[in-house]
Amino acid sequence: MKAKILLFLLIATFVTLSAVCENPFLYNGLYYYILPDADSKVSVSSHNGSISGALTIPSHVSNNNTTYEVVQIGHHAFEGCTSLTSVTIPNSVTYIGAYSFSGCTSLMSINIPNSVKSIEHYAFQNCRALTSIQIPSSVTEILSGVFKGCSGLTGDLTIHNFINTISDYAFEGCTGFTSLTIGESVYGLNKSAFEGCTGIESVIWNAKKGSDNSKDTDSPFYNNTRIKTFIFGDAVEHIPSRLCPNMSSLESLTIPSSVTSIGQDAFIGCIGLTSVTWNAKTCVLPYSNSKTPFYNMTGLKTFVIGEDVEIIPRALCYGCSGLTSVTISNSVTEIGIHSFNGCSGLTSVTIPNSVTVIGGSAFDGCSGLTSIYTKIENPQNVSYTNASSIFNNVNKTTCMLYVPKGTKEVYKITNPWKEFINIIEVDYEAMNCDVNCDGAVTSSDVTALYNYLLNDDETFIATGDVDGDGNITAADITAIYNILLGN
Repeated sequence: MKAKILLFLLIATFVTLSAVCENPFLYNGLYYYILPDADSKVSVSSHNGSISGALTIPSHVSNNNTTYEVVQIGHHAFEGCTSLTSVTIPNSVTYIGAYSFSGCTSLMSINIPNSVKSIEHYAFQNCRALTSIQIPSSVTEILSGVFKGCSGLTGDLTIHNFINTISDYAFEGCTGFTSLTIGESVYGLNKSAFEGCTGIESVIWNAKKGSDNSKDTDSPFYNNTRIKTFIFGDAVEHIPSRLCPNMSSLESLTIPSSVTSIGQDAFIGCIGLTSVTWNAKTCVLPYSNSKTPFYNMTGLKTFVIGEDVEIIPRALCYGCSGLTSVTISNSVTEIGIHSFNGCSGLTSVTIPNSVTVIGGSAFDGCSGLTSIYTKIENPQNVSYTNASSIFNNVNKTTCMLYVPKGTKEVYKITNPWKEFINIIEVDYEAMNCDVNCDGAVTSSDVTALYNYLLNDDETFIATGDVDGDGNITAADITAIYNILLGN
């Protein structure tokens, strides 16, 4: 019985192969296969001898008094045609087969019409003379190695918004690209898609929900150490795990407000990173502290929490011992557990009045702190997680705790603040008016603002927004006058 079934399968396979692999016919130097189950449609299959110079593929061909529409370029059709310099593809073609132009090392230009829906693996591999390529919007996937080794491609590479997948090694070794823009719809960005693209120095990443990478070598940017600028678009929701491993030239990052999650080790090995602006309103990070995006980044110096941020995620700056400046905006309501754990380089931090939750070990190990400015008007209205751990390993004897005017007594009886020996009341409103930072509010602060408004003198632009409305205007001058007049 088994022998009969096997014989039947062999016969069926032979019949199928016979239907697909009809003998091709020759037309003007090119061979064409008639496609099975298609109404008078053919695929360019190969060529008759050497092809050189410019090639125009016709939209229709004739054989035995029958006209056929050319809809495909077959696998390996022009592979290794090293003298081919240009190709014109008709609007009738919908499919470009695997390795179809692979190794055409003299090919300088090729038009891919909008009719093309699929470009197969390694179709243009090692077409080193190509200087530009336009991927039509009809193509939704860039498959493995399609443009691998096309080192002549130059300038900006833009992956349009209709592409959803860029497969392994798709642009590997394309050393001529200098910048890259990834469209919003891209989800799958696979292993080493841009590996060896050593000319790329800037990336604009608009992919809303890119897929995660399980290890560094799976990253599309594996070994791309020359990338200096990586910009996330305003629609990005998820930053994939291990997206930017070992980008040692990357110096600064801005995380947009749209981001709601970041995968494990997203920026692992980015040893050149010195500043981060964090605008993500509410963002979920990996549960393991050691997998958070900036874990143990000792080179990080400045971290700014943006104006619309509500929650500082757990372990956001865990182990960033080189951090010297942290700005927490007035919109923040929660400082997550371990947020700044181990940031031993911090000497001062300001906690805004908007904060209602402080997580355990939030400032644990911030041993360099000499001053803490808390603007929380009633510390007993704040929810603390494991309060005694929040300022672990902070010297409570030498670190000065500055609290709002009239709140010292309540701070002295509230955990974790009561552990500090030196609790000092300050007039924060008056402090805001010290525009020139000389330690006093005087008419010279008014002069500093006049110089900015009238003469564009930006010397004190960082401290000029006295009323905190986000702008420096005459209203800031009025606020200083009110302090001077005792109003």
